[in-house]
Amino acid sequence: VEVDCIEKIEKFIKKYSICMLKMHQCWTKFDIGDERIFKVCEWAESNQKPIFIHLKSKSQVKKFISLTKKFSGVTFILAHLIGIEEFDDSIGKNVYFDISCPLLHSTKMLVRAWKNFGAERILLGSDAPYGIDNINLAISQMREAGMNKDEIECVCSKNIQKLLDIN
Repeated sequence: VEVDCIEKIEKFIKKYSICMLKMHQCWTKFDIGDERIFKVCEWAESNQKPIFIHLKSKSQVKKFISLTKKFSGVTFILAHLIGIEEFDDSIGKNVYFDISCPLLHSTKMLVRAWKNFGAERILLGSDAPYGIDNINLAISQMREAGMNKDEIECVCSKNIQKLLDIN
């Protein structure tokens, strides 16, 4: 995370219609416990913008869980169900789980997220169009997990529409 990241976010907001922030540890190395991450979370909270985050390790998942509790007013979307086994019922309702790229997570991981947090907190995320037939693979995986048609519709469209206030 760059020192001037808040200034850059402010410039992008003025120039583009940004509906959420994305933080990706695989592309930009940062530690969830860094003070600059707290500044980004404070900005997201005051501007009511969700944070989509792709974590890289189990230790970062544990720090992320603490971060979501510290910033309960921020909506967080965790990419690819990374570390789903670390989440329990103490996690706030401000955390959502992304299932884009179904080859990056197992059906067992999806079932864990669905059973513990409900279909209303699962999203077919921003990476879904990438890869060969990812959207259909994700839908097949949801069916295999046991989700019904209404739950699949929530995951594929209704949940993100509600989160971003899109009709």
